[in-house]
Amino acid sequence: MNDALQQILRIDLVQYAHSLGYTEKIRAKSSVRWTVLKNPATHDQIRIKASDPMMYSNNDPGLDQDRGNVINFCINRLEGSIVPSFKPEKAQYAKAFKTLKSYIGQVTPEAVFHEVKDYSKKVLDKNKIKNLRPFTGITSMYLLEKRNIDPNILHNPLFKNMIMEAPVPMANGKVIFNTAFAKTDIDENITGYVSHFYSSKEKKNLKRVFELRPTLFKSSFVGKPNTLFLCETAVDAISHYEMHRPKDIMYASFGGQVIQDEINEIQLLLQKMENNSTIVSITDNDYSGTQYDLKIAVELYNIKHPENHIEYLQLSSSNKIVIHDENAIDIDVLKKNMMAIFNEEMDQNIDKHLLPYFNFAKTKSMTVIEFPRSKERKHHLFLQPLISSVHKINGQNFQFNKSNLKDWNDELKLSKKKIVPELKTNIPQQPQQRIRRRL
Repeated sequence: MNDALQQILRIDLVQYAHSLGYTEKIRAKSSVRWTVLKNPATHDQIRIKASDPMMYSNNDPGLDQDRGNVINFCINRLEGSIVPSFKPEKAQYAKAFKTLKSYIGQVTPEAVFHEVKDYSKKVLDKNKIKNLRPFTGITSMYLLEKRNIDPNILHNPLFKNMIMEAPVPMANGKVIFNTAFAKTDIDENITGYVSHFYSSKEKKNLKRVFELRPTLFKSSFVGKPNTLFLCETAVDAISHYEMHRPKDIMYASFGGQVIQDEINEIQLLLQKMENNSTIVSITDNDYSGTQYDLKIAVELYNIKHPENHIEYLQLSSSNKIVIHDENAIDIDVLKKNMMAIFNEEMDQNIDKHLLPYFNFAKTKSMTVIEFPRSKERKHHLFLQPLISSVHKINGQNFQFNKSNLKDWNDELKLSKKKIVPELKTNIPQQPQQRIRRRL
């Protein structure tokens, strides 16, 4: 990468967006990793991730192609309004480079890099952690009424000291408390929390994340656990436990985004457990949940095999898995396992069945598997054998335990619905009598 391009990619996207009118920060939706900005003139909202380079996406479902780095951000706004360009032309790149170079000239690189550095190292006020309090009836009522979770579960040793309440100062001077699920490091020191609450305005459950550094929500280390249940939220963990009551286990949730710090923590948890520990995925039963499963499998493999790592490339229209050990996975067995999901006949036309979903290529040095970025159910089901195969070559026991519905809290709610049959009687109805009016 040349120096000019590198300098452009290191532009602070938060500061650049601010210069284009994104001046209002949505603090309720922002966190250490993400800054949410709004353009008051257009009401457009974007999410900016504190990464290197900084990346962004548009909160408007109709503008889901408006995403990428600072160059994409500039190209999509060259015409004044937002025009997402799926495959920018060379002239658009040239115009964007000229615009961004001019911007760098207006803002000194030292100021840009200093703000990037400050943002990446930003931490929340430690008083937010100190002000957490043990849960009360407020939390019990919220979990029972809005999540259908039995409050008695909160007293289980698995979740001891993990469920708390966070104060929220109001504009009128009052303080309310929201349910807070504590995030801890490997030694169970609280490093942040995820607060959950019901928004009467939006008519749905919402959450906010506060953390000093990225860590997992984890259940307590009780006894000698040999199974780690991985999920997306603490609510899913508690819901799954109420339904199944597994023994010798731990739960860990990553909060809807998997980063390397959390992968490292998962590896530390597995090392802390008994030998031959098992990972069980209880992530959401959808495309996103399966993507999390695949990323975790790949990154855990890479920790142990840096010399023959696996690349997980998320491209604009497809995803690729590049395995740098050509003998690691038997492609023919993998294909048959994929077809077995749908109980298809094992014939010579396996490639014909899989071709619309997967492309397989093998060379002397690597194996490449390409699949579409699609939320169709078949696509993410086909990925499950691949995920299991990656764990297998990593020597890691692994299982799926997906809910039938989207997530385990939905499954819990459905299990508690009471169907009241209509009362039917055999008593014949009396015919109505006609009443004559006297004239």
